[in-house]
Amino acid sequence: MKRFLILLILSTITLNIMACNEGIKLITSKKQTIIQGIKKSAPYTKYLFEIALDNTVDINVDSVIVFDSNRCLKVNHYLSKSTTGKKLTLQASVKEGNFTVLKDCKGSSEKVLIHYKVNNKSGKLKVSSFQKETVTRR
Repeated sequence: MKRFLILLILSTITLNIMACNEGIKLITSKKQTIIQGIKKSAPYTKYLFEIALDNTVDINVDSVIVFDSNRCLKVNHYLSKSTTGKKLTLQASVKEGNFTVLKDCKGSSEKVLIHYKVNNKSGKLKVSSFQKETVTRR
């Protein structure tokens, strides 16, 4: 009987630990500088993320905040979509009219903070390294 109780307690603890592991993993992160073909158009930055979902049922991106040049910018509109049941792609563009400058925000290094909810639990994904590329649109 003691062994049964010990096994029951250990299995319950193991299941609880597995349930807490949300299984969010960043696969790729790109920072693209988009140069438009129109002379008067200013270049803008587009962030592309690919995220693997191991043990999740439901994920929602709440907000994307970009820390850059001693400013914090909250992206107003972003696109997230599940490409498969276990992968999410996220695009966030920092261009005129698509961000709000956050006040009283301190950030000296370049990074992106993705706020999300998985299975009704809030979490944050901090990304500080990017593959950089320049894209010219004509």
